[in-house]
Amino acid sequence: MILPEENIVILNRYGHEIYTTVTMPSDSETAIVVFLHGFKGFRNWGFFPFAAQHLASAGFICIRIDMSLNGMKGSNSVVVSPDEFASNTISMELVDVEETIAAILNHHAFAHVREHWNNSLHFVGHSRGGVVAHVAAREMLNRTDVRLSRCAVWNSVGKLMRWSDRQIKVWRDTGFMMVENTRTQQQLKVNASFLEDIMGNLDRFSMLQAARDLENVMLYVHSETDLTVPLSEIQELLRLSGSKAKLEVMEGSTHTFGMMHPVDYITPTFVRVMNLTTNHLKQ
Repeated sequence: MILPEENIVILNRYGHEIYTTVTMPSDSETAIVVFLHGFKGFRNWGFFPFAAQHLASAGFICIRIDMSLNGMKGSNSVVVSPDEFASNTISMELVDVEETIAAILNHHAFAHVREHWNNSLHFVGHSRGGVVAHVAAREMLNRTDVRLSRCAVWNSVGKLMRWSDRQIKVWRDTGFMMVENTRTQQQLKVNASFLEDIMGNLDRFSMLQAARDLENVMLYVHSETDLTVPLSEIQELLRLSGSKAKLEVMEGSTHTFGMMHPVDYITPTFVRVMNLTTNHLKQ
C-alpha cells in the first residue's frame, strides 16, 4: 500500500525555509515520527521516502525535514546554495527541529496532522542526524506540551569533536574547510563557524550526557563495516556513558545499509533496519 504525501514549507525564526514532507497513515490518534538527515543529506535521499512509507503503513504519522541550511532548497539533486551549506551549524539544525515541532503544534498547514496526533513524538536520525536526534530528544524530556516517546539512530555519529589539532588550526586560520559531495562531485565549504558552534556548546551538545539521559528510549542501529562512522564510535559512547540502550549491529553493510540515491533496490539489511526500528517505536 502506498500512502499519499504532502509537502509543507515553513520558515524558521531567521526566515530560512524548512521543507517538510508529511506521510499520513489511515489510523487516528497516533504518534509522529520526525526524520533527521545527516551531513550532505536531505529528506528525499535514498531510503527516507521508503522509511516514511513503511512507518506510516505501520500506523505512524511521518514527517521528514530538510535542514534549512542544507543548501538543497527542496531539491533532490545538488546543493543549489553553497553559501547556506557553508554556514550551517548544529545549533541551526536544532532550531529547525524546534521550529518544526512548533509548526506541528500551531501552524495552520499542520491542522489536519493535529487532528490525528496523540502528542507523542519519536525521532529517527541518520549519521549526523543522530547527533541532532540525541540533543533534541534530551531537550524534549522536560516539555509538557509534547511527549518524547522513542528515538532510533542509524549509523549515528558518536562524538562531535572528530578533527586533529592540526586540522582545527587550519580550519580556523583559513576560515573554512573543503568537503566533497561524492554523489554530485561538488566541492563545498564548511565555515569555521560550524566548529566554533560546537566549541561554544560542549555541554549542550554532550553526546555522553544525552546517551545517559535517553538510555530508556534509544535504539542504536549500526553497520559493522561502516567506513564513515566506525561501529567502535558508538560502542565507545555506550561504554563511556554507561547506557544500557540496545545496539543492533548490521553485519557486512555500509553507512547507508547498502542503499543508494537514486534507489536501485531495497537491500535486505535495510529491511531488517526498518523492522527493528518499527518494533522499537511501537514499544
